[in-house]
Amino acid sequence: MQTAKDEQLEDNIGFACANGVDCRPILPSGACFKPNTTISHASYLMNSYYEQHGRTNNSCFFFFPNSAMLTSTDPSYNHCIYK
Repeated sequence: MQTAKDEQLEDNIGFACANGVDCRPILPSGACFKPNTTISHASYLMNSYYEQHGRTNNSCFFFFPNSAMLTSTDPSYNHCIYK
């Protein structure tokens, strides 16, 4: 269940894209574009940021306060592969 507001997720998308995350997968021709929702795009990019920054609590909760959560379930789907 989504608890973060779309505005916060949009800020997270902007932060991730401005800080080294490859945002091409969420573009219209990308593997993670569909579903074309803010939460889906933010989820992919926040995970990418988390992975690129050592999978630390700081890289999850400090940079994405009140909008991130850790999971042990792989959220990959179809051709959208979370790394």
